[in-house]
Amino acid sequence: MRLNEQGHFFDESMPGAGTILVAHPSMHDPNFARTVVFLTVHNPAQGSLGVVVNRSLEKTLVEYDPELTDS
Repeated sequence: MRLNEQGHFFDESMPGAGTILVAHPSMHDPNFARTVVFLTVHNPAQGSLGVVVNRSLEKTLVEYDPELTDS
């Protein structure tokens, strides 16, 4: 365990924001089969948020979230 900038302990073996996760070939869940995820947020108490980087979207990001217009 280590202490982060906010003074919270965290486990170094757990993935954090900025980590790329690759689904193991034996994973049977079709939602994650052969998936690569860029983890953007990780909070042990609230969960994680990531972006699948190896699948195309049916819409643009702006169509999902208008706040992304300028990005």
